[in-house]
Amino acid sequence: MDMLQYPPIAYDAYSAIIDTAQAFFNTLSSQTTQAEIDSLLSLLTSSMGTFIAAQNRVLSRPDSSVYYAIYSYGVSGGSQTVATPDMTKKYITATPGGKLTYLTGSTEANDSYNDTIRTNPAAQWIVLPSANQEGYVTIRNRANNKYLQILSSMVETPKDVHVLYRKTENGSFGCSIQESDSTLKCLQLFGTAVSSTRYIDRVQMRWIFERTAPITALVHPTIDANDPVVSVRYYTLQGILQVSPEKPGLYIQVTTHQSGAIHSKKFILNAH
Repeated sequence: MDMLQYPPIAYDAYSAIIDTAQAFFNTLSSQTTQAEIDSLLSLLTSSMGTFIAAQNRVLSRPDSSVYYAIYSYGVSGGSQTVATPDMTKKYITATPGGKLTYLTGSTEANDSYNDTIRTNPAAQWIVLPSANQEGYVTIRNRANNKYLQILSSMVETPKDVHVLYRKTENGSFGCSIQESDSTLKCLQLFGTAVSSTRYIDRVQMRWIFERTAPITALVHPTIDANDPVVSVRYYTLQGILQVSPEKPGLYIQVTTHQSGAIHSKKFILNAH
């Protein structure tokens, strides 16, 4: 399910309540009591709240077929709460030594300049659903093959992070990249680097995930032949977990080893 969409079951349940309400109002008469009207209005109000709460606000099914560029409009120490089109984009970039920094691009009006950053492997990220928990992803850099975590340094093994929608920035979804769904510790622009802090409503604490180049061959860490496999999961290119692929098509197999290393590969399931 895409970000800010509603599950079909929630949509169907809310639609059924609306149909019930419509049928009730179509049969209003002098015999209808105020208590009956109040009861229906209460049901509509609570059902609306339930429906709104069901909206998906997390990046849990990223597009596994592309590299992402991840940028913010913020500035270090800034107090802006809303991004404007004249703000430059700052792209999260990985150093060879495994530190998070950023490259400053251009504004929306001069967006072609940003192509030089989008095509830089150090600013391209492979985002996959977590192999361990729903609603989380792992973010791996194309250039140094290390994983992003909620610190200024990167790690060799996969690290789950929680990407939560916060606000729409210049027409795109601005998200906090958090340690978990129960903590507000998140990534921010700080000085000339990217570091962690507690989330507050500031532009520099929100990040936009932008699809860039298609992944033609997934790079992955070297796997020790003696490192036991602990789980194998399958995903569609839309990031939807499959118990066991049955329909012909292109899938991604994610193998997790005891050390925490993850091996990802694409494969085609042919029709029998």
